[in-house]
Amino acid sequence: MTAAHEKGGDGNALFAVFTSVAATGIVWGTMIPLLTVLMERDGVPASLIGLNSAMPVLAVLVTSRLMPWIGRSLGLAPALFGGLFVIAAGILAMNFFRDYGAWLVLRFAVGLAAAIHWILSEAWINALSPPDRRGLYVGIYGTLILSGFALGPIILSLIPIDGILPFALVAVCVLLSAIPLYLLRNQLPRFDDRPQHASLAPLLLAPTVFIASVTSGLADGALWTLLTVYGIDKGIGEAGALHLLAALNIGTVLLQIPIGWLADRIGAPKVLVICGAVGLIGAPLLPLFITGQPVLLLWAIVFVWGAFLASLYTVGLIELGRRFQGAALADANALFVSGYCIGGLLGPLGAGLAMDATGPDALPASIMVVTLAFTAFALAQMAREPRPGPRP
Repeated sequence: MTAAHEKGGDGNALFAVFTSVAATGIVWGTMIPLLTVLMERDGVPASLIGLNSAMPVLAVLVTSRLMPWIGRSLGLAPALFGGLFVIAAGILAMNFFRDYGAWLVLRFAVGLAAAIHWILSEAWINALSPPDRRGLYVGIYGTLILSGFALGPIILSLIPIDGILPFALVAVCVLLSAIPLYLLRNQLPRFDDRPQHASLAPLLLAPTVFIASVTSGLADGALWTLLTVYGIDKGIGEAGALHLLAALNIGTVLLQIPIGWLADRIGAPKVLVICGAVGLIGAPLLPLFITGQPVLLLWAIVFVWGAFLASLYTVGLIELGRRFQGAALADANALFVSGYCIGGLLGPLGAGLAMDATGPDALPASIMVVTLAFTAFALAQMAREPRPGPRP
């Protein structure tokens, strides 16, 4: 096969992965608020809603550690396509078994299957991306998945949510996400040379990358869960708090590609430090401007702040692709996802307890603490491992 053909094949495979990612982003952006609203309507306490919402995250942690076994025993491609059918069936089953206990089990099962798609999609994008454009392509990935999360609530606002319709639409979307991957399955990278046992060795080879994933999970989990609570407690009202969250989400979506492009130009390690520094600087600005005028200044601060905090994940993913190849990349990606999920579980819990104990400003204070720790660590690692200068 010629280089031109290989390049074309890689482009087709990337398009297939991007299309599938966009579809699954819409799936999760729709399902998470749908189930939350339905449980709230049924009078389920907030603590139990939170526990139910944590089931997919716990499932991802389980799957990420089982990926080597899945690859050896089932094969990654059969596991992926079988998993997508499990997701569709599980989502449809949630409509017919509208019981809290049943949803706990079903969301855990769906999360187990969804993790395979999540981990493999990121590993494929990294493996298929040219080194000089990896940041751009990972930025596109981040934009697509986050756009899906943003579109989900809009879709729910346009359709009735009491019957089977939203569950059926989401299940169909899951099945559609499998089509481009199936059509180009022979052009996707293979990760068959997997080790016999899962290893934590990548943590030692690229510690900054994995700490970035945990830090991003801590910050994202705390902000997505508690930013509206923070705004209400600080006196800007429900509408103002929702606008604050909207500014955070819009910035996260729109700045992924520019930040990824910057990583291509100056290197991911430097951009990770920048992301940590912006997270650190933005944290004390939030309480300073939360009730000030003009409100556009507050939105602009949150727009940039949230984007750079979320980019700790995407830029870490870029550096992951530079550091690892083949089966090692798939294993490292599984660990990377695990770190994010651990942060996503601990962030809301830790920040929530701190807010209960000391007041709402504990939310930005907690973000300041974790970003300070990350930035200091990343700078120390850069000093130990000098990187090459900017690419031409």
